[in-house]
Amino acid sequence: MSYPMDSMSTSLPALLADEQIVLPPELRALVSARTSSENLQDLQSEYIAIFDNGRESNTICETEYDRRRALAKGKELSDIAGFYHAFGFELDQSVEGLEMLDHVGIELEFYALLLMKQIHLMEIEAEQGVGIIEDGRKKFLQSHLGRFVRAISNRPGVQASSFYGPVFNWGAALIEEECKN
Repeated sequence: MSYPMDSMSTSLPALLADEQIVLPPELRALVSARTSSENLQDLQSEYIAIFDNGRESNTICETEYDRRRALAKGKELSDIAGFYHAFGFELDQSVEGLEMLDHVGIELEFYALLLMKQIHLMEIEAEQGVGIIEDGRKKFLQSHLGRFVRAISNRPGVQASSFYGPVFNWGAALIEEECKN
């Protein structure tokens, strides 16, 4: 759900080849076909057209979905940064095109880290650690990630995209399912 980088055309095929990654077959085929190196520039252009074009922008950052945007943005970003810091998640400042803290791709990456930590702690039977991670994960979903992902997928520009529409709908469905647990 982030800007398609050049490295994606080499790293994504390995992920798509992993049958343990639960992905509907039609979405797996779509992502495989559209993220190849020969299609990457078209996908980058489409991303910019959908998510970065002024008035027609379909924002991809959480704080843009709050009705109290001007008043709440600083507090929300600070809260997100607090979650990241508390669970050892740091953004690599040297990465070209680094996204904002509240970008859906960054929040999803953080959530994936929490899931991996929770699985690891369950494997080593560290009950207290599992409880801490699970509590943090649920609070992050409730306070942040779970509140806005569906709103992105419902934006007209996203729905009209033959690539980003299915990708964001799938992502929103996953997050909605996580919110139920």
